[in-house]
Amino acid sequence: MAKEVTISQCIKNWEQKNGKTEKRRLGESRRGRRRKISEEEEVSFICHVPLIEKLDNSINSLEKCKRLSLSTNRIEKLIPMSGLKNIEILSLGRNCIKKFQFLEDISATLKQLWISYNFIDKLDNLQSLKKLQVLYLFHNKIKNIEEVDKLNALPELAELGLKGNPLYEGKTNEYMKLVILKKLPQLKVVDNETVKGVLFDVHDEEKRREGEQHPCIVPSVPQRKQT
Repeated sequence: MAKEVTISQCIKNWEQKNGKTEKRRLGESRRGRRRKISEEEEVSFICHVPLIEKLDNSINSLEKCKRLSLSTNRIEKLIPMSGLKNIEILSLGRNCIKKFQFLEDISATLKQLWISYNFIDKLDNLQSLKKLQVLYLFHNKIKNIEEVDKLNALPELAELGLKGNPLYEGKTNEYMKLVILKKLPQLKVVDNETVKGVLFDVHDEEKRREGEQHPCIVPSVPQRKQT
């Protein structure tokens, strides 16, 4: 059986590839200094070859990382991430994640969470993310609209993406945007559309649905008597 590919291997590979001696600067030795991944503000392992299957404690070495991209891999579980002290954007789209875990470790700084195309069916364990502004959950496994109510615990949330989840089945996108906005009126962007545009579409959708429920009866026009 092949050994699981972990993020520690990715970090090791990165340092071998990128940790080359930089050009000499004033005040530095003739050998210059070597880049360290722990000092990088942006780290990307998108579609790593081979694909990452498991996170491990080495992720906590990314102390200065503000944007971490781990999308398009085979990650199944989140782990404690207390070492990510400066993380603002975490990208985990197109993995195999089934539930949220350990996000409280990064709640002090996290502003954007991109986790579309996974297997999440419940919106639990998000309440600690008081600074979260953007949450992309497109194409997951969320079936119940009641799950959206849990996002009221996120006071800074302004942008939400949910299209492609089972809760949209049998309903128009415009109708779902209306439902979401009623639950989360503070949103400014829903499914990549600004609320101003959403409300315009929603108004038309409401009129259409009202017309279906209460079809208008056109009164007959009396004919003039011929003289």
